[in-house]
Amino acid sequence: MSERLRVVPAVYITILKNKKVLLLRRFQTGYLDGYWDLPSGHVEAGETLKECCVRELKEETSLKTKISDLKLIHVYQNFANPESAYFGYIFRADHWQGRPSIQEPTKCDDMNFFLLSKLPPKIVPQVKEALNNIDAETEVTFSLLGLNHKILRTD
Repeated sequence: MSERLRVVPAVYITILKNKKVLLLRRFQTGYLDGYWDLPSGHVEAGETLKECCVRELKEETSLKTKISDLKLIHVYQNFANPESAYFGYIFRADHWQGRPSIQEPTKCDDMNFFLLSKLPPKIVPQVKEALNNIDAETEVTFSLLGLNHKILRTD
């Protein structure tokens, strides 16, 4: 009998403004430092995915959104570390308020809005896939990452 897979759930929040997306540059996190990423974080015990989105968005950017304003747009599985697979849920906040600012300078050294058509070259792979498919006909897109964070498949 095989052992059950241990999964780390993570959420990402897509903030759009005038065809631009808010990205944070990762810094001293131990995971793809120097790459641009969406506001994101790990789900805490007893927390729903959308509750986590609301909390993480405020903690990292000072922006506020409501659970009812969040729409799931992409799901991914990352098996780069076979002992601890990540399952990620990328949401879009249809409505938000505030002015974004870096709230965790020990994890993020830059924050900016980028045109969806001109994303930076160093962007977290699963985020790039989600943003490339943000206008997809399907409700939710999916990507699978393997070793070295390479995209193996996108549906």
